[in-house]
Amino acid sequence: WENTDGAGASWTEHLVDGDFIGPMSVYANDIDGDGDADILGAALGTENIAWWKISGYQPAGVIESSILDAGTVDSWELFGSNQQLSSGTSLGFQFRSSQDFANMGEWSDTVFSPDTPLVGILADFTRYLQYKVILETTDPSVSPELYEVTFSYTLFTGTEESESGEVLLWSLNALQNPSHGFFSALVSVPEAGSVQLFLYDVSGRVVGHTSKEFPIGTHSVSYTGLAEGVYFCTMHAGVFSATERIVVVE
Repeated sequence: WENTDGAGASWTEHLVDGDFIGPMSVYANDIDGDGDADILGAALGTENIAWWKISGYQPAGVIESSILDAGTVDSWELFGSNQQLSSGTSLGFQFRSSQDFANMGEWSDTVFSPDTPLVGILADFTRYLQYKVILETTDPSVSPELYEVTFSYTLFTGTEESESGEVLLWSLNALQNPSHGFFSALVSVPEAGSVQLFLYDVSGRVVGHTSKEFPIGTHSVSYTGLAEGVYFCTMHAGVFSATERIVVVE
């Protein structure tokens, strides 16, 4: 079965042998010593053992990410990847961003550097991001290895005050970053309304949640007892949304 969408949601069947009756075991191993993993099968009842020689391989594959929501992005800054390339292998990356997740637009040109500035590749003020990984090899015994990808960007907080100190726009800011065992969010509210805050750890698990009506002004919301690590705080207030990355240290 071939994973055709890179996300594990779509699969294409490739039939090896439709006449092998009563299959009980199947193994992948290099039977003839040519460096390619062949297929070995054993059948129950017929006592049949068969070997299917692999005569070729796919020299290229593609992984396409889901559409990521980064919140209120001001500007995209840098792409990075943790990867390992053997001789004859390569990893290429394409990107696209949009304000409309239903219309992500065209993919960028392919870049091969593990550290790439995103200025001129992704448009500023676009909250949705998607990336594509192109994996290639000229040797069937090795593949390029990709461990993680990272994106850095500047958030638009929308903080603005009048000369009298009146809050004019919604915003989310960290009181202290990095912090020690806690996180305090500064929530600016230009008009009374309902605000929701979600605090996520790096696995995406919600470790803190606040939902309440705030009056006009700037308010502090704290989450304590946090283990050392990286967290993300997301604020929702009507159509406004923002995300802040926080580092907690011992």
